[in-house]
Amino acid sequence: MTRKQDGNRPYNQSELARVAERFGFESIDFQGLTLLETATIMLESDHLIGAHGAGWASSIFAKPDRKWAMWTWREELADNWFANIAKLRNADLSVLLTSNKVEKSTHLSPEILEDYLNKVSK
Repeated sequence: MTRKQDGNRPYNQSELARVAERFGFESIDFQGLTLLETATIMLESDHLIGAHGAGWASSIFAKPDRKWAMWTWREELADNWFANIAKLRNADLSVLLTSNKVEKSTHLSPEILEDYLNKVSK
Protein backbone atom coordinates (compact mmCIF):
# COMPACT_ATOMS: atom_id res chain seq x y z
CA MET A 1 0.00 0.00 0.00
CA THR A 2 1.40 3.35 -0.99
CA ARG A 3 0.31 6.92 -0.53
CA LYS A 4 0.96 10.31 -2.02
CA GLN A 5 4.11 11.83 -0.61
CA ASP A 6 2.57 15.24 0.10
CA GLY A 7 1.49 14.37 3.63
CA ASN A 8 3.13 15.17 6.93
CA ARG A 9 5.05 11.88 6.99
CA PRO A 10 7.68 11.44 4.30
CA TYR A 11 8.20 7.75 3.58
CA ASN A 12 10.90 6.04 1.53
CA GLN A 13 8.17 3.99 -0.12
CA SER A 14 9.62 4.22 -3.64
CA GLU A 15 12.80 2.57 -2.41
CA LEU A 16 10.80 -0.07 -0.51
CA ALA A 17 8.48 -0.67 -3.47
CA ARG A 18 11.50 -1.58 -5.60
CA VAL A 19 12.51 -4.17 -2.99
CA ALA A 20 8.98 -5.60 -2.83
CA GLU A 21 8.68 -5.71 -6.62
CA ARG A 22 11.68 -8.06 -6.75
CA PHE A 23 9.51 -10.47 -4.74
CA GLY A 24 6.49 -10.11 -7.03
CA PHE A 25 4.58 -7.38 -5.19
CA GLU A 26 2.90 -4.41 -6.82
CA SER A 27 2.21 -0.97 -5.32
CA ILE A 28 -1.35 0.24 -4.95
CA ASP A 29 -2.53 3.69 -3.85
CA PHE A 30 -6.12 3.52 -2.64
CA GLN A 31 -6.69 7.26 -2.81
CA GLY A 32 -9.33 8.04 -5.41
CA LEU A 33 -10.67 4.48 -5.55
CA THR A 34 -14.25 3.67 -4.69
CA LEU A 35 -15.07 1.59 -1.65
CA LEU A 36 -15.99 -1.31 -3.95
CA GLU A 37 -12.66 -1.05 -5.82
CA THR A 38 -10.75 -0.94 -2.54
CA ALA A 39 -12.65 -3.92 -1.10
CA THR A 40 -12.08 -5.91 -4.29
CA ILE A 41 -8.34 -5.28 -4.23
CA MET A 42 -8.18 -6.28 -0.58
CA LEU A 43 -10.13 -9.48 -1.24
CA GLU A 44 -7.81 -10.37 -4.11
CA SER A 45 -4.59 -9.70 -2.15
CA ASP A 46 -2.68 -12.54 -0.58
CA HIS A 47 -0.24 -10.32 1.29
CA LEU A 48 -0.33 -6.70 2.49
CA ILE A 49 2.65 -4.45 3.12
CA GLY A 50 2.53 -0.77 4.00
CA ALA A 51 3.41 2.06 6.31
CA HIS A 52 1.55 2.82 9.51
CA GLY A 53 -1.43 4.96 8.64
CA ALA A 54 -5.08 5.24 7.74
CA GLY A 55 -4.68 3.05 4.64
CA TRP A 56 -4.74 0.03 6.94
CA ALA A 57 -8.42 0.69 7.68
CA SER A 58 -9.16 -0.89 4.29
CA SER A 59 -7.67 -4.14 5.54
CA ILE A 60 -11.02 -4.87 7.16
CA PHE A 61 -11.96 -6.18 3.70
CA ALA A 62 -8.94 -8.48 3.40
CA LYS A 63 -9.30 -12.22 3.14
CA PRO A 64 -8.70 -13.99 6.45
CA ASP A 65 -5.49 -15.85 7.23
CA ARG A 66 -3.15 -13.65 5.17
CA LYS A 67 0.27 -12.22 5.94
CA TRP A 68 0.56 -8.52 6.67
CA ALA A 69 3.62 -6.37 7.28
CA MET A 70 3.34 -2.82 8.53
CA TRP A 71 6.27 -0.57 9.25
CA THR A 72 6.03 1.97 12.01
CA TRP A 73 8.15 3.77 14.55
CA ARG A 74 8.47 2.87 18.21
CA GLU A 75 6.40 5.86 19.41
CA GLU A 76 3.36 4.57 17.49
CA LEU A 77 3.32 1.02 18.81
CA ALA A 78 0.64 1.95 21.34
CA ASP A 79 -1.60 3.05 18.46
CA ASN A 80 -2.74 -0.50 17.89
CA TRP A 81 -6.09 -0.28 16.10
CA PHE A 82 -4.46 -2.02 13.11
CA ALA A 83 -3.65 -4.98 15.37
CA ASN A 84 -7.35 -5.22 16.23
CA ILE A 85 -8.27 -5.45 12.54
CA ALA A 86 -5.53 -8.05 12.02
CA LYS A 87 -7.00 -10.13 14.83
CA LEU A 88 -10.49 -9.86 13.33
CA ARG A 89 -9.13 -11.06 9.97
CA ASN A 90 -6.92 -13.70 11.63
CA ALA A 91 -3.96 -12.10 9.83
CA ASP A 92 -0.34 -12.89 10.56
CA LEU A 93 0.76 -9.30 11.31
CA SER A 94 4.45 -8.47 11.40
CA VAL A 95 5.43 -5.03 12.65
CA LEU A 96 8.66 -3.78 11.12
CA LEU A 97 10.26 -1.00 13.14
CA THR A 98 11.96 1.98 11.61
CA SER A 99 15.25 3.28 12.96
CA ASN A 100 15.15 4.28 16.60
CA LYS A 101 18.09 6.63 16.01
CA VAL A 102 15.72 9.36 14.84
CA GLU A 103 12.52 10.07 16.78
CA LYS A 104 9.39 9.26 14.77
CA SER A 105 11.42 8.18 11.78
CA THR A 106 9.14 7.05 8.96
CA HIS A 107 11.94 5.54 6.89
CA LEU A 108 12.25 1.78 7.00
CA SER A 109 15.58 0.25 6.12
CA PRO A 110 15.23 -1.61 2.80
CA GLU A 111 17.29 -4.42 4.35
CA ILE A 112 14.63 -4.95 7.03
CA LEU A 113 11.93 -5.32 4.38
CA GLU A 114 14.11 -7.59 2.28
CA ASP A 115 14.85 -9.81 5.30
CA TYR A 116 11.12 -10.04 6.04
CA LEU A 117 10.29 -10.91 2.41
CA ASN A 118 13.02 -13.55 2.28
CA LYS A 119 11.50 -15.20 5.38
CA VAL A 120 7.90 -15.22 4.15
CA SER A 121 8.82 -16.24 0.60
CA LYS A 122 10.20 -19.60 1.65
